[in-house]
Amino acid sequence: MKISNDILKISTVPFDIKGNKIEPEAQTAKRILSTHAPVDLGLKDGKHIGDIPSEVEYRTTAGEFARNVRNPCFACAHFNNGRFLRMLAHSETPLAPPDEKILKRELVEKIVGSKNAVIDPQSEKDIEKVLKSLGICEALSSTKEPIFVFPEGGCPDDVRGPFQPQGFFKPKSREHERQGAKIYDKVLRLAQGNK
Repeated sequence: MKISNDILKISTVPFDIKGNKIEPEAQTAKRILSTHAPVDLGLKDGKHIGDIPSEVEYRTTAGEFARNVRNPCFACAHFNNGRFLRMLAHSETPLAPPDEKILKRELVEKIVGSKNAVIDPQSEKDIEKVLKSLGICEALSSTKEPIFVFPEGGCPDDVRGPFQPQGFFKPKSREHERQGAKIYDKVLRLAQGNK
């Protein structure tokens, strides 16, 4: 499936149905991805007979959406694409231990199994591009095996809290920090009804 359109809609309703003021962070945010879903006849052979226009909708609050897009992995000092690529290359050498040799196959299976609408599971080029964009999160991997992450991902909820709202995120540079703050502010301005 390929994405043909990616739309963000943020509600700007000033009050809820009880008349209480709705803060910008609490406004509803919807991300709508337009795509084409494969159609089959439901037979055992699973033969693909065509596509129909479809939409995937993700709903959250404007505050949560802003926090998630503010600190993507690729902008974090802990994101290590180079280490991942070296590990992947080593896993394909004859000297790699058997458990490392299956690394690429397992990752490709996870990428294809994720049903990610950005890739065509039949396209080796798409899969290879996604695979080479992955990185290792050094912060999450500090005490155990490497944790592989997508560049657009973010810190998992279990490492975020009141004293660490951004999780382990540490900006690679001041520019990355400024860009994240601009995106965050823009989303919340939209939630206030401003452009």
